[in-house]
Amino acid sequence: MIEQPLRGWKEIAAFLGTSARNAQRWEHELSLPIQRLRKTTGSVVSAYPAELDEWRRRLGARVTSDPESDVRDQEADNADTAETATSPAPHRATARHAWFLAVVVLVTSASAAVLWVRSREAVVDPPRQEQNPARGVPPTVTLSCTRDSTTVRLQVREGDLAALVLPGMPELRIRAIRVDSQLKVELYRRPLTSDPSDALVRLAKLLLLPHEAGRLVLAGRPIDIAWDTSAQ
Repeated sequence: MIEQPLRGWKEIAAFLGTSARNAQRWEHELSLPIQRLRKTTGSVVSAYPAELDEWRRRLGARVTSDPESDVRDQEADNADTAETATSPAPHRATARHAWFLAVVVLVTSASAAVLWVRSREAVVDPPRQEQNPARGVPPTVTLSCTRDSTTVRLQVREGDLAALVLPGMPELRIRAIRVDSQLKVELYRRPLTSDPSDALVRLAKLLLLPHEAGRLVLAGRPIDIAWDTSAQ
């Protein structure tokens, strides 16, 4: 009569009176006599009872099992079996993984965009203040800019850019916006390039009170800027 082989770790472990995990350890540590049949999806293990009995007689006490260890291994085997039975199909896991990667890429791209915008705040063209049709044209403010005893008076529409020409200075751009009882004044210039489309560079920012001058230094000389409210 031809002896039928035991197939799979469960049958082999049951014949040896131990757990599947312990039988796998014996294969690696004590050369448990098993055969592997290679398939396209992996390998299937098998063993002949006579060879297992001979192996067990030859090693004797070295193949005795620890009951507590066997119980833990058996519980782990059962847990793996239950997880395999209830786990979703491979294509669903792949879909979830692809969705997670898409979210990570989206969040990373958004963060990079925010950092890029913040890094460009100091050099981009300042936005014009949006006009509300219901409110009409934005009000104007009067500024007095003095450099080297030369004073230039400007009527600046609030939120817009106006040209400012001072002695010994390239043409600047100036903008004024009311902030509560103060006036925020910003000075800009074009970069020293030949491309007129290059973004403006902000040189300075001041907060002014009515009829009080603020001072800043450009090209080594002071410029005094005052907010004149008497004409408004």
